[in-house]
Amino acid sequence: MSESEDTSHEAMSATAPRWRRRQSLDLVHQLNEHCLELLAGVAAADAGSEFPLVSANRDLWAQLRPEARKRAALLPFVIVDLYFADEAWWQRAIAAPASTLHEPDSTNWLPSELSERLVQETLMFAWQMARSDRTAAQVSFAMRSTVAAMIGQLTPGQVRAIASRVSRDIHVRWEQNGRFWRELLFAAESGNDEAIAELHLHAKLQLLGPLVHPHQ
Repeated sequence: MSESEDTSHEAMSATAPRWRRRQSLDLVHQLNEHCLELLAGVAAADAGSEFPLVSANRDLWAQLRPEARKRAALLPFVIVDLYFADEAWWQRAIAAPASTLHEPDSTNWLPSELSERLVQETLMFAWQMARSDRTAAQVSFAMRSTVAAMIGQLTPGQVRAIASRVSRDIHVRWEQNGRFWRELLFAAESGNDEAIAELHLHAKLQLLGPLVHPHQ
């Protein structure tokens, strides 16, 4: 191999992870946008009266336009959570029946069909990312490294089996924080990029801080 070819190969190797992570971030945004679309649909159909995230800001959700959803979805991590920071929960999810994972009366307030779709999409995406780029998976899902390792080692059959029995365990992040969502939806609808950036930074610090400093 010539020197120029060798240099070109090194350059491609250096940029490949960066390119894959750019693609991963695009997929994060797409999943977020789909989640926001589903929540807006719940609000428009008046089907989320018991869901604090929807009921506290029903008008904003119901009137959220596609371009506003796109802006709100640009958070640098997935806006739903499936115990990605809980190693013990995932150990049980992989090894034990679903009945050991949650309380009988637990709920995420989401319509069952919507919840099932979200958990299937989210877990499949998390699995694919954990297999291809564990660091990106940890950042994109606020995922512990140990959880990323466990998810990455699952077989496709295990992924489908877990997703089929834990649909009610998926939650939208900050679902009890009506103020955060109200400010984000309002900023996205009005096109206030500065406010959106500030909210994104605030959310990122809150979400990733415990992973960086787990004992604080």
